[in-house]
Amino acid sequence: MKNGKKSDLQISQEAREYAENIVNTVREPLVVLDADLRVVGASRSFYRVFKVDAKATEGQLIYDLGNRQWDIPTLRKLLEEILPKHTQFNDYEVEHDFQSIGKRIMLLNARRIYQEMTNIKLILLAIEDITENRTRHNLQKRIKELNCVYGFSQIIEKPNITIQEILQGLVNIIPPAYQYPEITCAKITFEGKEYKTKNFQDTKWKKVADIIVNDEKKGSLEVCYLKQQPEIDEGSLLKEERSLIAALAQQLGRVIERNKVKINLFQFQKAIDNSTDAIGMASPEGRHYYQNEAFTKLFGLSVKEIDGASGPQSTVYVDEKVGREVFATIMAGGIWDKEVEMYDRDKNVINVSLRAYPIKDSNNKTIALIGIHTDMTKRMKLQQELEKKLHDLEIFYKATTDRELKMMELKKEIVILKERIVEFESKNSS
Repeated sequence: MKNGKKSDLQISQEAREYAENIVNTVREPLVVLDADLRVVGASRSFYRVFKVDAKATEGQLIYDLGNRQWDIPTLRKLLEEILPKHTQFNDYEVEHDFQSIGKRIMLLNARRIYQEMTNIKLILLAIEDITENRTRHNLQKRIKELNCVYGFSQIIEKPNITIQEILQGLVNIIPPAYQYPEITCAKITFEGKEYKTKNFQDTKWKKVADIIVNDEKKGSLEVCYLKQQPEIDEGSLLKEERSLIAALAQQLGRVIERNKVKINLFQFQKAIDNSTDAIGMASPEGRHYYQNEAFTKLFGLSVKEIDGASGPQSTVYVDEKVGREVFATIMAGGIWDKEVEMYDRDKNVINVSLRAYPIKDSNNKTIALIGIHTDMTKRMKLQQELEKKLHDLEIFYKATTDRELKMMELKKEIVILKERIVEFESKNSS
């Protein structure tokens, strides 16, 4: 030692001893760095957890450890940008995939310390491996989300449940799926009406997702925290929670779409069943699969009997070519609106006014064929009777006209004969 100054070796040795005194008092992984970010020492748990050797670690730049496995952008920012401006940083979450131990999620805490007597400046970097806790926490969150999704599926499967009951039911099961259920509230706005939890308040800590029905916005699903929480991802909502809101809103839109279709189909089915016209439906492959009561009464045949081995074209059409023409017209997207002749069960010919057309989905694809059959047989019989009466009337009228002409001729002849008689008598008297 010269002039009371310590050599670099002495300072390094004192720093190492000082670091050892610190690290030996803690159980969690801890690294002591000098002002140049080189490792002065580390706790036994650090070497054990991250599988590095003490001799290969001490004196090395923190970023060079373990074949540069610690050259993590977030760690660089913390040590080189944040820590110099402050004396410490707390609970910074870092996720990194290490070659030796795999993916780890860590909480980093750092302190700058200064020992005036030895003029030693050090950085204490504490590392908490929260991978298992986070995995367990994520699993619990996933279970909550699945419970919410499963609960929603149970709600919509209830028989005769209304849209209003579905909306209120969904609102009630959302809060338990979130990380802070006791301060979570939810609201659904749909077609001008609101469905919300009893504790709902509109706050700034929220996420909103649109409810889309048939490509049109019909409402929104809104989830709020009643008070601020640690900033995670967007506002106070985790990324997974935002995704859950979006997924529920999307699923809700589809449920509403299906419900509306179901109602329309029910009304359509009821109208068909109660129609006095005979209505039948077939698949695009030509298989007859539905008929209403009026259809059964008109033809006296069941669905199975009409479908038969070769379809309705050869079962009910008197002329199979007409049946095939009807089918081809509809499958080409056209409408058939003509009278045809069909057979009933007993092979009696029925004159039918047939209006048939395709039913298409949203992609303009034909998914069914529908035919409306109006029995024209009675009308034709009445028409035939009317024509016969008109024919008889014509005969009668003609006969009557001929008789009247004959009478007029007879009257004329009588007049002439009388005149001749008068003339004859007059000549004879003179």
